[in-house]
Amino acid sequence: MLISPLELHQARVDSNDEPYERIVLWVDRGYLESLSSPHTSLTRCFDTTVPGHTNLLRLPGPRSAEMRRELDKLRSLHMQESYGSDLLAVCSLVELMVAINQSAADRSMQSALSADMASDRVVDGVLSYINEHYNEALTLDALAERIVTVSIVYLICLIQLAKGFVGVSCND
Repeated sequence: MLISPLELHQARVDSNDEPYERIVLWVDRGYLESLSSPHTSLTRCFDTTVPGHTNLLRLPGPRSAEMRRELDKLRSLHMQESYGSDLLAVCSLVELMVAINQSAADRSMQSALSADMASDRVVDGVLSYINEHYNEALTLDALAERIVTVSIVYLICLIQLAKGFVGVSCND
């Protein structure tokens, strides 16, 4: 979730779900603008006037892992006091912000986001139905028939994707 200091965000997390992790990186907008160049704005991902802008940024597994490594590197450099670690931390922040802005601007990422959101609605519907009918005998066939109009195999695949299984690819 990309938000500026002028926006509010409230996480809605079901306590029965898997652990929820939120990474917060507070960076002054003026500082990001000072690191930007005439050709590259590091604050573009927060610009609500950009066509197709969304605060939600979902990254595929490998890209997400890459961003996480960059965040870990930035945190590590920020805590070091060795020669040059301050400059390396600035470089790391710039790399991270360029990657975030590239991902936010990537049109193919946006179409993938729409597909992911549709998949999320299917999975959310199934999980909601299961929670409401947990005391009844439920089968995958019944879920696929009653809740959604997808195959059982595809339904299982969507649930695996939603729960973060690595290397899963669903083709309807």
